[in-house]
Amino acid sequence: MKRAWIAALLLLAAAGALAAALLLARRPPAPPAPPAPAAAVPASFRPVAGKIEGDRVLERALLAFPGGVELALREGSVFSAAEEAGRLVLRLDAGEAWLDLPERPVPLLLRTPHAAVEASRAGLNVRAGPPGTSVTVAHGSVTVAGSPFRQEISRDETIDVAPDGALGKPLRIDPAAILAWAREARDRASRLPNGGFEDGFLGWTPGRYDETEVRLDRRAHAGRQSALVHFNAVRDYEHVTPASDPFPVAPGASCRFTGYVEFADLEVGPGGGVALEVRDARGPDAFSRSAPLWSGSSGWRKFTLEFELPAETRQVRVLLTRVRNGSPTQGRIRMDDLAFFEFHP
Repeated sequence: MKRAWIAALLLLAAAGALAAALLLARRPPAPPAPPAPAAAVPASFRPVAGKIEGDRVLERALLAFPGGVELALREGSVFSAAEEAGRLVLRLDAGEAWLDLPERPVPLLLRTPHAAVEASRAGLNVRAGPPGTSVTVAHGSVTVAGSPFRQEISRDETIDVAPDGALGKPLRIDPAAILAWAREARDRASRLPNGGFEDGFLGWTPGRYDETEVRLDRRAHAGRQSALVHFNAVRDYEHVTPASDPFPVAPGASCRFTGYVEFADLEVGPGGGVALEVRDARGPDAFSRSAPLWSGSSGWRKFTLEFELPAETRQVRVLLTRVRNGSPTQGRIRMDDLAFFEFHP
C-alpha cells in the first residue's frame, strides 16, 4: 500500500510540472524595458587653458564656446554644460565662474543650486557655495531668477541669493577686485600681450599719419583705458596702426581672435570700412584674416574671429586697417580687451 501511495504522489508531481511548463510556453514574452531618458546633449566648447576632469575643475580653466562666449572657471569649481532646445545652459554647483558673451538671439542660462541667471550680452561673475549665490555684473545686464523672484541687475551691480532662496538687494560696487582673477586668467591664456592697453602702447606701435590721431583714451570697455584712432583723412591711404609687435604662435593651430570695439561717426564711403586684422609677421601676402568691416556708430561690441593658421606661420601681429576704396575715412574707433587664443587639442 505504501508503495502505491508513493507512486501516486510522484505521478501527480510530474503532471504538475508538465502543466506548469505548458503554461509558461503559452505566456507571451515580457515587454522590453522602457528606454532610459535621453541625456542632455553636451554643449560643445574648446579648451583654451586649464584642466577639467569630469565636472571638476582641477586647474583654473578658460573655455571658448561657439558664438563668441568665453567662460573662466576657478580651480575647485563643479561645472557642467548642455544644449537644451538650441539654448546653451551652464550649471555651476560650486565654485566661481566668469562669463563673457556678445549679444545672443536666445539668452544663455546659468543655473546654481539657489538661482538661475539669464544673460544675452554681458560680462558677469558668479559664485556658488554654502553661503548661497552671488552675481556681479561688469558690463551689460542680466536677470537673476528664483522662486518667487525675478530681478534685473546691470553694470557695476552685485546681488546675493541666500541658500533658502531669499533675495538680497542690488548693490553698487567697483567690480575690479572681484574680477581680478578672471582678467588674470584671460590675460595669461592670450598670446597677444597687453591687449587691454593697460600698459599704454607697450608691445604696440602707435604709428601716426598726418590726418589720423592714435592715442590712449579713458573711455574703456574694462580697466582704465583703451586705444583710440581718430580718422580725419582727406585722402585714400593704407592705414596699419596701431600694430602689435610680432608674437609667437603654434604653426597650424586653431585660433580665436576676439575683443571689443566702439565706433562713432565712421564715414568710409561705398564698400569701405575699418577692421582689426591678424597678419603673418612676414607680411599680408603670407597670411591674413580680418574681422568684419565697421562703419557708422555703435556702443561697445564684441567681435570674434576663428581660423586655422598655416603650417608655415610662426609669428603674427594684430593691426587696425581700412579698406582702400578711393574714399577718405572720418570718425573714431576705440578698441579694448583684445585677446588671441590657441585651442587645446
